[in-house]
Amino acid sequence: MSKGQLYFVVALIFAIVIAIFAFQNQTAVAIKFLFWSLPQIPLVLVIFLSALAGAFTVILLGTGVYFRLNREIKSLKREKEALKASGTREEN
Repeated sequence: MSKGQLYFVVALIFAIVIAIFAFQNQTAVAIKFLFWSLPQIPLVLVIFLSALAGAFTVILLGTGVYFRLNREIKSLKREKEALKASGTREEN
């Protein structure tokens, strides 16, 4: 099993566990956060929105890391080509 497939399986299991937990907790709750106040919304909605916010945050952070690493790889490739070019000039 590849690393990507393993991540997918773990994410799928995690999503199923969240879904089961959410559907077993359907009571209405009042939410208060800083200056916000939401009267009596289903707990399942709070759980799903929290899970989506977490997933979105992970995606954003992962995208930032991906672009940073991709930029570093391109820089290293340019450096490698420059070193190859300077090495072949010295040999001639």
